[in-house]
Amino acid sequence: METKNHYTDIPTEADRLNIAQRTLWRWIKARRVPSYKVGRRILLRPDEVDIALGRFRSAAIGEGNQK
Repeated sequence: METKNHYTDIPTEADRLNIAQRTLWRWIKARRVPSYKVGRRILLRPDEVDIALGRFRSAAIGEGNQK
């Protein structure tokens, strides 16, 4: 059963997205992807990451800039 408050770490999320961990770190540092710091750990919510990536894709192909 999937819970609504499911969190993953950077290695797990980078693997899920098939991207380098360094790329994900850059996106977090640039505040393009929301993250949560818990102690020394950085946690991510996969649903929020997917929403952020959807915004990247929309901006890259020019969606949302049309009037």
